[in-house]
Amino acid sequence: MLRALLTLLLLSLFCGLVVLPVTMLGFVHPFEWMRVFLSGTFSKLALWSCGASLAVEGGSRYVDGSPAFFVGNHQSALDIPVIIDALKGRVRFMAKHTLFRIPAFGWALTVFGYAPIHRGCPRRAKRDLDRMIDGIHARPSSWVVFPEGTRSTDGRLLPFRQGTMKICVRAGLPIVPFAIDGSHRVHRSRTLRVHPGPIRVVFGEAIPAETLSEMSSKDLNEVVRLRVAGCLDRARGLAVSGDEEGGRSG
Repeated sequence: MLRALLTLLLLSLFCGLVVLPVTMLGFVHPFEWMRVFLSGTFSKLALWSCGASLAVEGGSRYVDGSPAFFVGNHQSALDIPVIIDALKGRVRFMAKHTLFRIPAFGWALTVFGYAPIHRGCPRRAKRDLDRMIDGIHARPSSWVVFPEGTRSTDGRLLPFRQGTMKICVRAGLPIVPFAIDGSHRVHRSRTLRVHPGPIRVVFGEAIPAETLSEMSSKDLNEVVRLRVAGCLDRARGLAVSGDEEGGRSG
């Protein structure tokens, strides 16, 4: 519990002393380097304070900023800082609209182009998604989505929601499957406690945008889920072989 409180304290201080002033500058002109700096530093601080060590496989292919939809599993609230750190801050995500109300943190999400989602209101959620897709078409960027829709409490892969694939197809971006393993042991759902330990991320081969439009949502859903499952098996293989002991890798 002490480590969890330390994490909350450090992140709160970071938001007040760093995120707030940079966000104020962002209101004048939201430079991309500001977003990359804030999201990358926030993520590294979150993982360090939780005592999480990160091993990444295949991520070096996707850190050049080429627009893509990164689709993967969801184990913990730490998954967002994990994937942001793995991709060196060059990605955005959709988040519950309530997060956008948090002083400093929520303002930064708004200024730097993250997408709020009103999950309890289908009409507003559709409007949110339409706005996000329009923004991607106007200025392509990379995004992370978790098609399970909720966090897995035991690390097992849950069913995917087909609506996620429809969003990816509408965006016209390639899909990059990935899997995270170990984050649910570092921080479990519905608790503040954290337990230091290794987290592994494996990225698979991208599915070209041209291929997506040729598949039905159901077929695409199955293909992507199988690829994410393969990445998850690979991540667990890293744990067995002990490859994560070497720290971060590309």
